[in-house]
Amino acid sequence: MAFFIVLIGLLILKLGARSIWIALGVAVLDILPVVGSVLALLPWAIVCIVKGAYSRAIGLGIIYILLVFNRQILEPKIVGDRIGVRPLITFASIVLGTLLIGPLGLVLGPFAAVLVTSVVRTLKKIKDKTEEMAEDAAEDTAAAQTENEAIMIPEAPPEAKTAALPEDEGERSGQEGETE
Repeated sequence: MAFFIVLIGLLILKLGARSIWIALGVAVLDILPVVGSVLALLPWAIVCIVKGAYSRAIGLGIIYILLVFNRQILEPKIVGDRIGVRPLITFASIVLGTLLIGPLGLVLGPFAAVLVTSVVRTLKKIKDKTEEMAEDAAEDTAAAQTENEAIMIPEAPPEAKTAALPEDEGERSGQEGETE
């Protein structure tokens, strides 16, 4: 992307055929985090200011601003959307990866960020699912208790039971005596 930004900018500044080679050189330097494109564009812009070519210096400054915007905002956003990681985490992983292990960190940093993010998301899903299952079990238990309470038939008071027993026993004993 840096190549195209620089190429289009240099073509607008009317640098002709050498624009391709300059854009390629700036794009290669842009791989380096933080200082990449500054190594080529800042000294060039300073030389243009000293020579009095203010419009070219402003153009180079605009190209640099577009490169910074691309590097720090667009690329992390695009990469983050594709790999499912937030842009700030993507940017930080690219910078930290490059600082810790060099150019290989450009690839391994975001890879590590994806791995860590995936593990965290998976653990969160497991936790949420476990909580959901616990809530469902609690609701099912409460519903079962409510159903059991609704089905229960109220019993007669104990006085009613004791008062009814002698009558029932007397009737039964009278019936038994008749049959014997």
